[in-house]
Amino acid sequence: MTAGPDRLSGELGREPRIAAVAETLASRGAAGIAHPGGTLLAHLERVHALLTEWGARPAVRLAGLCHAYYGTDGFPVALGDPRRREELAAITGPEAERLVYLACDEDWYRILSHWTRSGRSPAVGGRLVVR
Repeated sequence: MTAGPDRLSGELGREPRIAAVAETLASRGAAGIAHPGGTLLAHLERVHALLTEWGARPAVRLAGLCHAYYGTDGFPVALGDPRRREELAAITGPEAERLVYLACDEDWYRILSHWTRSGRSPAVGGRLVVR
């Protein structure tokens, strides 16, 4: 199953770079991997939509779309190999790839979980702060 133009909704289908990233995720099996609430691809698309709603920068939105690419501490299924980071960077750009790589780190995942549980968010003035 691929994430072709009919499959992609909203912004994902309108922005060529985002559509290309979603196609890559689907080609790596994300559309067929079970995840709470549906499939991994559906989850990644929801994260992207939420980041878009929050006004996150393009690189942060792309990172959200791919945040589980290397697997995470909470979801160990990986779509790509963190030893071949240049492959993801080629389609997302280097900044987004660095954020994705951080997401696979256990400590970063723990920090994000803390923010969520504490009611705090990594944002200032409604915009995500990720440098």
